[in-house]
Amino acid sequence: MAYGLTYGVDLLPRHPVDAARDGALRRVPLIIGTNSHEASMFAWTKPPMLPTTRASVEAYLERVAPGAKKRVGAYPQLSAQQGTRRVRLRRDVRGPAWAFADAYSGRAPTHVYRFDHVGFSLRMLGLGATHGSEIVHIQHSYASYLGRKMHPLGRRLQPAVGRRMQRAWLDFAAQGWGTGERRKAWAGLY
Repeated sequence: MAYGLTYGVDLLPRHPVDAARDGALRRVPLIIGTNSHEASMFAWTKPPMLPTTRASVEAYLERVAPGAKKRVGAYPQLSAQQGTRRVRLRRDVRGPAWAFADAYSGRAPTHVYRFDHVGFSLRMLGLGATHGSEIVHIQHSYASYLGRKMHPLGRRLQPAVGRRMQRAWLDFAAQGWGTGERRKAWAGLY
């Protein structure tokens, strides 16, 4: 992608996965996750950082992973663009999140989620649970510009998923999750 993690500087001297694996990070409980349709908003807006035409898809694959064309072909029901988005979702979003969670989990309690909730607006646009769509629910920012676009009625009728998420995340921040009721609530949240 055009933008990415920069490490090897004072602020972030090591790659986060390596630092987590070695225990060089603070050991605090962690929630980390992705959304079911992370790349959909980027593909919809067609930014230059995401290949969306057949030619740009093929150039991208040739540049970063010549063998990936065969893996994209593993999704025969998808167009070349959709297959590339699926591969990039795994490589650029889910893969790093899972790698970090795996490395960090050896040092501190780590909880991984996949957010699937799709509100009316996102469903009508065919975007699904796109990148960052869970943040509106967690922060109850339904009155923000993005919140109004994603959930037009959110200021008057807050989706139940937002209330449940906020309560679960606040409980986690205040008390952590061991076993018992809080853990059961998290498992049944979505």
